[in-house]
Amino acid sequence: MDKDQETELQTQATSERAEMNTVATGDQTQITPKIKEVADSIKGDGIVLAMKIADRIKSMEATTDAVGPDFSKTAEQVLEDNKFNGCNEAGVVFSTLLRAKGIPTKYVEVISKDYF
Repeated sequence: MDKDQETELQTQATSERAEMNTVATGDQTQITPKIKEVADSIKGDGIVLAMKIADRIKSMEATTDAVGPDFSKTAEQVLEDNKFNGCNEAGVVFSTLLRAKGIPTKYVEVISKDYF
């Protein structure tokens, strides 16, 4: 097997593992009236929209007081608190707002670099 074939197999295996750990719309990412209201207030298309959503999240207070990851807060709760604790909560809000704007989004949680 040559190096290109080996790289292709590694890429395919990584993609398959990521697909198995993709979170569909669930409790954390429900598009509630509050989520829809926030999403509707953000204007733009494509990458501009994604950047504006990221800016909205960056405008929130970032806290780092958790001992470990907390996967219990919904996107709506994070927006209501106007603060997020780590990349998990920011990612949940980001993917939920994109979905509320009609952009298909996959949210994948990776706990450690050794996961893949």
